[in-house]
Amino acid sequence: MSSPGSSRRDRRSERRRRTLWIAGGVVLALLVAVVAVVLVSGGSDSKDSASTATTGSPAATVTTRAGETTPTTKGNDAPTTTAGRPGGPCKAADVDMGMSGATIRDVNAVTVVSVTNTGGRTCTINGFPGVQLLGPDDAKVPTTVTQGGGGVPAGLTAATITLDNGAKASFVMAWDQVNGTCADVRSFDVTLPGDSKADNVKSSVTVCGNGTVNVGPFQAGTVSP
Repeated sequence: MSSPGSSRRDRRSERRRRTLWIAGGVVLALLVAVVAVVLVSGGSDSKDSASTATTGSPAATVTTRAGETTPTTKGNDAPTTTAGRPGGPCKAADVDMGMSGATIRDVNAVTVVSVTNTGGRTCTINGFPGVQLLGPDDAKVPTTVTQGGGGVPAGLTAATITLDNGAKASFVMAWDQVNGTCADVRSFDVTLPGDSKADNVKSSVTVCGNGTVNVGPFQAGTVSP
């Protein structure tokens, strides 16, 4: 049989054990709570980071005028393609030339030179062409260009002609084939108004009149010789 003192000691020991168990439970609960907070915080940061990584910079917006190429850009990339604006004078690189009709008028040979816009842009022509006669081996033949006269039809006037891609213009060219000094001509170098580069037109003919060539102004479409 236990004594009263022993019973009191047993009760005190029991209270201490309960206190330790309670304290341990509290500590464990606190640890669990801390871990949970850390996990939640880490998950939120990860989500925010992922969101930022996938959003990136907004796509660039490029505005182009009619007839230009709209480049495709991503992010902050600069435009990579910009086509030339339509309009402006036609240049040699914009056109193809060729003979498109001929006749005889008195002593003059009369021919038509056509100009086709193949440059992919709208351009304009206004005025008279330049012409240089070329002989065998592309040697230059003395040439004098006269606006109008000779076998060129009267009444032709210069006007601004707008050529869309594929459209045509033309001019009449004439020379004396009887009088004066004659030359064996194998082709013509033709320059457009305001341009310095020439297109070559093949045509094996005899040009007399001391190399004088009469030209008319450019006309829309293909004119009759």
